[in-house]
Amino acid sequence: GGVVRDAEGVTAELCPGAIQVLQTFRTLPISKVAVLSRMHTPGNADHLLSAVVLGKGVTAKSAVTFVAMCPGLSKSRQISETLRATMAKSSLESLRRRTKVEFSDMLYMGPESRVCRELSSLGITCKRLPYGLSEDVWLDALELFRQ
Repeated sequence: GGVVRDAEGVTAELCPGAIQVLQTFRTLPISKVAVLSRMHTPGNADHLLSAVVLGKGVTAKSAVTFVAMCPGLSKSRQISETLRATMAKSSLESLRRRTKVEFSDMLYMGPESRVCRELSSLGITCKRLPYGLSEDVWLDALELFRQ
């Protein structure tokens, strides 16, 4: 894991294994990597990704092709898994339009089974992450995607 601060001084904690996963982006035989997430202040995403150093002169921001951050909901607000699935589907449809990458060429990873089911129905390869992201889980997801 690790901790970075955004432009407003808000702390963001990285999942254990996140740095190792991000480092693999540079060696993958793929042409486009997108980061799609929700955060309280989406405008700070560039700063956060730039603050994550992956190697000499390489940041997480330089390792990805597209960054799409959507406004998140406050942590105190509980929403249904159905609504989360709808939001994820909408976000990925928007990403497909922006990037021209087909659903069949996308890999999505997230904790909610309903979201994964909805996105799988679009042809997106999904890997459920009930315990967060680790390097082993990432490698398993890549293998699933290759199949």
